[in-house]
Amino acid sequence: EEIGRVGGGCRWVCFTGGEPTIHDLQGLCEMLHARGYHLQMETNGTRPRPDWGIDHVTVSPKQPQGGRLHPWYEGNAAEFKYVVDDEADLARALDGARRHGRTTFVQPNALNPAAVALCIEAVKADPERLRLSLQTHKLLAIR
Repeated sequence: EEIGRVGGGCRWVCFTGGEPTIHDLQGLCEMLHARGYHLQMETNGTRPRPDWGIDHVTVSPKQPQGGRLHPWYEGNAAEFKYVVDDEADLARALDGARRHGRTTFVQPNALNPAAVALCIEAVKADPERLRLSLQTHKLLAIR
């Protein structure tokens, strides 16, 4: 009821971080599907894919923190999103985009103006492969 009240006519629910796969969301997903919702999950991709009937999977790999991408995501995720703070992060994003060939979002650390500029230039240089994802709440200082 709360999702319907807050979301109005929106029919998508996104599970995001921390890391949604560390929780058992099976019952909640079944309930939401029964009420006509589509489900999206944003995951770091290190744990096996849960069998919740997720309709859209976004992977935000965390390799610099030591995470290894579970093989299922490499071939099946709908899209990838890389958080970018510097040139090394951007290089990882570009490597990933070449490897998996799916829509790839670069999301600059909104508190780092150089990262924002770096991502904008990367998207302008490769608009067929890259998309810009902004943490609007951080840019607008909304908590």
